[in-house]
Amino acid sequence: MLSLACLCLSNLGRASDRCGSVDRIKIAFRLTEAIYPETKNREVDVSLGNGYSGPPSCPTDARAVMITVAKDSWLVFGKPDSKTEEYFSEKSLELPFHLRFDFMSYSQHTTQCLPDFLNDGSSDERQKAAELMQSHPDWTAEEALAAARKAGLRFGPSDQVKLLRQLPVKELGEIYGPLRIQRVEFALMQEHEKDAGWWFTELDWDISAKVQGHE
Repeated sequence: MLSLACLCLSNLGRASDRCGSVDRIKIAFRLTEAIYPETKNREVDVSLGNGYSGPPSCPTDARAVMITVAKDSWLVFGKPDSKTEEYFSEKSLELPFHLRFDFMSYSQHTTQCLPDFLNDGSSDERQKAAELMQSHPDWTAEEALAAARKAGLRFGPSDQVKLLRQLPVKELGEIYGPLRIQRVEFALMQEHEKDAGWWFTELDWDISAKVQGHE
């Protein structure tokens, strides 16, 4: 679900606390579990990489961190593909996924203990819907949205309340401090010519939140 969302958290409580590279990595893993609770008590492959260069894994100073979670290579070793897909489809978790955490405070040119983060991947449903829309630049917004829903889009512009119910606000609040959602916006596509030759599809939710008590 969060593959459709970029969650920005500003004026973070405890952001001025001192923390080192290992501390920031621990925080990134706590956030990964909060965003994807389906990963709890499961066997998966996990790689840690530099958030600026992305996967595959490479050394990082933890100013920016990328965590990749993939299908457990040991668990599926030697099994037929059908059995592998059956196992993971039962768990309702689309793998692999990549989460990018940015611990830099660019205004102060230093690190902060709590990051902005985004899901650096795209769900199969979103990709199919985007490709379908992209192949029909002549569609109106209404036609494009209807086609995207048919292709599997679960959270359209009228589903804001349903989307917010799915966000792990409580779990994130245990890390950042109690959160207050400020802005929730859905972008379907950019303005374009009817014969657009560039990528105009967006299908993104932009969600921002602040720690309560911080302006």
